[in-house]
Amino acid sequence: MARSRTSRTGCPSSRAKRSSRRQRAPPPTRASSRSASQTSSSASSGRRCRGRRPPPPSRCNWCSGPTCTRTTSYAPTWRLRPGRTRPRAAHTRPTSSPPRTRASPSRRCRSSRRSSAWRGCRSARRWRGTRRCSARARRPSGSGSSSGPGAATGPGAASGRRALSDPEVQHFDLAGFELACGHALPAGATLAYKVHGPPVGASKGVILHPTSFDAVHDELEYSIGEGQTLDTSAYTVVVPNLLGNGVSYSPSRMRHAERLAGYPPLLSIGDNVRAQHLLLEHLHAARGAPMAPLSLVYGYSMGALQAYEWAVAHPDHVERIAAVCGAARCGELNGVFLRSIEEALKADAAWDASRGHFTTRPDRGLRAFGSIYAGWGVGAGWYTQRGYASAGFECAEAFVRDSYLPAFANCDADDLLSQIRTWRHADVSRHTGGDLAAALGRVRARVLLMPCDEDRYFTLGEAQHEAALLGERATLRP
Repeated sequence: MARSRTSRTGCPSSRAKRSSRRQRAPPPTRASSRSASQTSSSASSGRRCRGRRPPPPSRCNWCSGPTCTRTTSYAPTWRLRPGRTRPRAAHTRPTSSPPRTRASPSRRCRSSRRSSAWRGCRSARRWRGTRRCSARARRPSGSGSSSGPGAATGPGAASGRRALSDPEVQHFDLAGFELACGHALPAGATLAYKVHGPPVGASKGVILHPTSFDAVHDELEYSIGEGQTLDTSAYTVVVPNLLGNGVSYSPSRMRHAERLAGYPPLLSIGDNVRAQHLLLEHLHAARGAPMAPLSLVYGYSMGALQAYEWAVAHPDHVERIAAVCGAARCGELNGVFLRSIEEALKADAAWDASRGHFTTRPDRGLRAFGSIYAGWGVGAGWYTQRGYASAGFECAEAFVRDSYLPAFANCDADDLLSQIRTWRHADVSRHTGGDLAAALGRVRARVLLMPCDEDRYFTLGEAQHEAALLGERATLRP
């Protein structure tokens, strides 16, 4: 009977220890007699000895923080039975914590004989498994940019990321390009563009179609192709992205060191046109041909501002321009609108005036931005005559909520600010000291003006005034 009982109580080293303790132990007290009875009952239950249990963890089992407020809230790990899970209570990880190290029991498990490399008993293995941080705990807070810490709102808008993934988009190097404000673009700055149709120099001519506010090149392709408005069967169509739109050089594409050094205060319409001129020279030189005059510069809204700039700054390099819902400069009413949406963005707490950029995504500012823009982006008849109903919206509030607000919710706020400044400072009369008539007098190209009669920032009256100054060179088609 003694041999049978001894064989069930564990390994020989454990039996020798219990035997020596019984011989030297003093008369038991109430507590020690209780412990002895528990030892006797556990020995008779037939369980194997698992060696020395590991010490309690000194860090939080979820975030590994030594000072986490939830460290002492959980029961010791080895008391958890298989299949039992601890509650995921809310806690915060300390902002500064030492590097994570894998804790281990203080002594080697004496009952482990699996290999020379220590693996530990089941309790120790279970303890180490529960100490692994979840992906949620390791994820850094804030959106952050891929360019490094301190970036504003992430790697640009979704439309910009989509356009950058276009396998046919190309980048023209603008490193060292001198801006009108006196700054030089850093290394890595590019002008993103896409060529449709035959290569430059192998077609009847070149059509330039620059992008507008918050637009990227792939959003203009509905009018480009064989038999389309911009016919690629006869012409080469080049679509350059506006500087600051998230595809060409923009705040969202700056590296962390460049952001700390500061973003150029202004990327003007003139800067865009000079960069496009360099691009076209490069494309012609690659074909071994001199640069020929552009057959057409076709622009909508801010694209029309660039078309006018081409006609005034490079009158010998443009044959025709088409200005759709645009003007030769940003008028005073237009400037009031742009100032209002800029201030709406900057009113968000995420705006850092000392550094000149946003520290996080300004969700409330973007919502205010979209709400204001909805009153200007469409004509008054869209609301007064219930034009939104024909588009499938029940009311004006539903139109704003389901169209303009989500359209701007995922935009990069710093990119928007850059484009707003470009728009607000557009004026071809700067070439002639502020004299618009003298500036338009330099235009040699044929001009097609197609304003919208309800446009609130590029008004019909401005288009009529410009057509009068251009005289026979202009054709007005509201």
